[in-house]
Amino acid sequence: MDGNIYTILGNASMLLKEAGMREQIDEMFKRCEASGSYDEALSIISEYVDTELSAPPIEPKKTHKKKGKSAHER
Repeated sequence: MDGNIYTILGNASMLLKEAGMREQIDEMFKRCEASGSYDEALSIISEYVDTELSAPPIEPKKTHKKKGKSAHER
């Protein structure tokens, strides 16, 4: 979801703080400030916390074929 990069950084910082990873907060901020774009900053944040960019793709659920009326039960 697009949003203000500083709000996203703030939310990521809170998550890192709660996880006891305070050292990574400053590192993440410095890397984002040095990045050249919003997308690059989001990518950097995704290295530290789970985001939409870091989530694995959702695989479609398998469908089960319904038994026909003439199918026998086991």
